[in-house]
Amino acid sequence: MDLLLQFFGLAYFLFALWNLRLAVLMLPLFFPAYLLKFDVAGLPFPLVEVFVDATFLAWIFRTGWDFFHKKITWKQLLEPYKHTWWLAVLGIVIAAVISTIIAPQAVTMLDGTTIYYGRKIAMGILKSWILCPVLMLILFAWIMRTGKDMTIALNCYVVSAVFLAAWGAYQVLTGQYITPDARASGPFNSANYLALYITPALFYALARLKDFFVVHEQSMLTRFFQFFKRNSNDLQRRRNFLLAVLWSAGFFLLLFGLLFTKSYAAFLAFFVACFLWLAMHVKNWKRFPWKTILIIAGVIVVVVIALIALDPTKWQLFFQLTTRTSSGVRVEVYTIATRLVLEHPLLGIGLGMFPAVYQIEGPRILGQALYELNMLHPHDIFLAFWLNLGLLGFLSFLWIIKICFQKGWKHLKAVWQNRAPDLSWFKGVGLLMFIIILVHGTVDTPFFKNDLALLFWLVVSMIVFPASQKDKQ
Repeated sequence: MDLLLQFFGLAYFLFALWNLRLAVLMLPLFFPAYLLKFDVAGLPFPLVEVFVDATFLAWIFRTGWDFFHKKITWKQLLEPYKHTWWLAVLGIVIAAVISTIIAPQAVTMLDGTTIYYGRKIAMGILKSWILCPVLMLILFAWIMRTGKDMTIALNCYVVSAVFLAAWGAYQVLTGQYITPDARASGPFNSANYLALYITPALFYALARLKDFFVVHEQSMLTRFFQFFKRNSNDLQRRRNFLLAVLWSAGFFLLLFGLLFTKSYAAFLAFFVACFLWLAMHVKNWKRFPWKTILIIAGVIVVVVIALIALDPTKWQLFFQLTTRTSSGVRVEVYTIATRLVLEHPLLGIGLGMFPAVYQIEGPRILGQALYELNMLHPHDIFLAFWLNLGLLGFLSFLWIIKICFQKGWKHLKAVWQNRAPDLSWFKGVGLLMFIIILVHGTVDTPFFKNDLALLFWLVVSMIVFPASQKDKQ
C-alpha cells in the first residue's frame, strides 16, 4: 500500500510538471485523501499532503527554469505575494512554530499512565494543518486568475464533497454507521466533520443551480421540453440542461447527507448564507418578495421539523445544560477553554495540546469531575486559534477575516447592483461560503483538521485572488 501511494505521489509530480495549472486547480478533489497515509522515515504523510508537496516542488522547478531563462522577472515572480495580507498568513505560520516549540515533550494524562507526546503531535499538526495548506495557498496565488480557474477548483471540491455525502447516504440506507450516535459521518469518526466539509459545497451547488434554472426568464419546464424536441440542435442548451441535472443530483445528495448528520449548526450556517444571498438580489426593498420569503421560511420549518423527527431525543437533550448531554459538555468545554485563554493569553497552551490540558486542568477549573475526559477541540474556531497559536495567531486570524470581508463585500455589492463580472460572482459566493465557515465555527472547529484547513484556504483564495489590479480588470 505504501509503495502504491508513493507511486501516486510521483505520478502527480510528473503531472504537475506537464500541466501545473490543472494540477494546482485539481488539488481540492483530493482533500479527503488525507485519510490515506504512508510513512517516510517514521513520519506519516497523508496522500493529499504528498500531492500538495509534489505540486509545490514542480512549481519551483517550473518557475526556476523560467526565471533563469529570463521568461519571467523578479517583479513578475513576486507580484502575487507583495500584498500586506500575506503578513497575516506569515503571522499564523510564525505563531504555529512558536506554539510547537513551547509544546511539552510529553505529558502524563489524568489516569497516571497514558503519555501524551505533545511535541510530536505539535510537529505533525505544524506539518499537515499549517504548512501544507499554506503551500497550497501560495500555489493558488500563482495560478488562480480567472472565473474559469475558480470553477475548476470549486467543482473539484464539490465532487469530493458529493462523494463523502454519498458515503454518508450509504450509511443511512444500510444502517452501517461508524459513530455511536447513529449519524451520517462518511469516513470520519464524527458526523460534525462531515457537516463541516459539505455545507459550503451545498451552498455553492445551490448558487450554481440558480444560474441554470433562472436564465433568459425561461421556466425549467420549458427548458425540459426543449431538451427533448427532436428538431432541437442547440447543443449549448442541451449541455446546460445536462449540467443542471448533474448539479441538481449533487445538491440533493449533499442535502440528504447533511440532513442525516443531524447538525443544527451546519443548517444554521447554511440558512444564514442563503438569507444573505437572497437579500443581495433584492433590487427594491419596497417591493420585497414576501412570497419568496414565506416559501423559504416554509422550507426552513420543514427542515427543522425533519431534524427533530430524525432524532427527537437529541432535540430534548439540547436544552439540558447542566447534565451529561451534548449541550452540557459544550458548556464545560467553553468554560474551561475561556479560562485557559485568560491563564495563557500570550502564547496559548501549545499547538495540539488542548486534549491533554483539558483533561488535566479541567477538574481544577470546574471544581468537579468532567462529563467527558477526551476532548480534541474547544468547539469554537476563535478559542481554538487563541489556545493553539497564541495571541499572534489569533490576531492574524482576525486580520484574515477583516481582509476577506473587505475584499468580498464590494463584490457582493456588485452582484447586488447587477453589475458583477465573472470574478465578482465567485468572490461574492466565496464570502458567503466563508461566512458559513465562521458561523459554523462558533460551535465547532472547522480549521484544525487536514481537509478543513485546506478548505479554509481554498475559500479564502476565492475571495483574495487575483490580487493585482491588472488581474481584476
